[in-house]
Amino acid sequence: MPARNPLSKQITLTDLKAEKFLTLNHQNPFAVFVQQVCAAAGFELYSVFEGEKGRTLVNMVALGMGITLLMEQSISENLDSKVVKVPIVSKVTQNLAFVRRKNVEHTAEQEELWQALKESFEK
Repeated sequence: MPARNPLSKQITLTDLKAEKFLTLNHQNPFAVFVQQVCAAAGFELYSVFEGEKGRTLVNMVALGMGITLLMEQSISENLDSKVVKVPIVSKVTQNLAFVRRKNVEHTAEQEELWQALKESFEK
């Protein structure tokens, strides 16, 4: 969110209903999730731009073009001074599941990916 936005301290989703959103492409699963969360909060977000990369959206926020909702892990700690990361009260969460078939021979690459995923989520 732009640092000069009056809501830049702590917000609820409903505080954002009048904001202009910079969103990920509507085919992106996270963008669909954001639309669903906003709808559950009682409003339809007004998207003024759809992009492919979160970094692009953050740069546009720095230019004062709107706000964006992204996963906390996808936002760099080295933000432009014109941008602030604001937590949403009533934390919004999304569950992610990785599934693979048992008793099937996996390639070395598939096994390596599986082990990397397991390790990254065990932290």
